[in-house]
Amino acid sequence: MDKEKKLKIQIIVVWVVAVLLGGGMAAAWAMVLMRPLNEKLLEANTKVGTLKQTAGKLPAAKETLENAKVKEDQLKLQLAFFRNRYRSFDFGTWDAKDDPANNAKRVAIWRRWMLEYSYNYGPRLWGEIYGAANASGVSVSTLTAIKVEDPPKGPENVAFPPNGLFKPTGPLNITVTGTLDQLMTFMRRIHEGQILIRVSGGIKLDGASPRVSTTLTLQPYLVARGENVPIAAGGGAAPAAPPAGGAPPAGGATTPPATQ
Repeated sequence: MDKEKKLKIQIIVVWVVAVLLGGGMAAAWAMVLMRPLNEKLLEANTKVGTLKQTAGKLPAAKETLENAKVKEDQLKLQLAFFRNRYRSFDFGTWDAKDDPANNAKRVAIWRRWMLEYSYNYGPRLWGEIYGAANASGVSVSTLTAIKVEDPPKGPENVAFPPNGLFKPTGPLNITVTGTLDQLMTFMRRIHEGQILIRVSGGIKLDGASPRVSTTLTLQPYLVARGENVPIAAGGGAAPAAPPAGGAPPAGGATTPPATQ
C-alpha cells in the first residue's frame, strides 16, 4: 500500500471518529439541555390539566355564586323590612373594627343597650302580648314572667348580633284560651305588633267548643339597625344576643298584668 492510500485511510478514519465523537457530544448536550425542558413541559402539561378541570367547574361555581348573591339580596331586603317594621336597636354608623373600648360612641350605645334591656323591652313585650290578647278576646293563663337577658358588662363588650337579630329573652310558652276565631285573631295580632315574634310548635286544641285552649311557643326578637350590622344566611333561627354578664342594671323579670 502506497503512502497516498494510507493517508486517505487515515483521513477517513479521523473523519469517522470525528463524526462519531461529534454525534456523541451532540447527543450528550441534547440530553443535558432537553431533560430540564422535558421536565418543564411535563409540569406545564400537568398544570394545564388542572386548569382544564378547574375550568370545567366554573359554570357550576358561577351559578352557585349568582344564587348566593340573590339570596344575600333577599336577606338584605328582608332585614331592611324588619328594621323599618319592628322594634329595633340602632347602632348608627358605629363599627367595632375602628372603635376603641372607651370611645364615646361605644359608651353611648352601651348605655342605650342597658336602658333597652333593663327597662324598655320587657314592658313593651308584655304590652304586645297582652294587647293582642285583649284585642282578640282570649285569655293568656300560663305566662308568668319575662326575664330579659342582662346587658353587656361594659362598653368593651358591645358587639353586633351575628345575623342582625337579638334574642333579648328565651322562648315563652303560653296557653291561650278562647273561641277558634279569637285564637286566629290573636295569632294575627301577634304578627302585626311592633315586636318581631316567631310562633312555633304544633297547634293543638284542647277543650270543647266554643272555648278551646292551645299552647304556643313565642320567640321575641329585637332587630339590630346600623350601617355596619352584618347579615348572614343561616338556618332561620336567630342567635342569642352577644355574651353579657351581670352588669348593673341587670335585665329584670317583668310581671304580667291581670288576664281575663
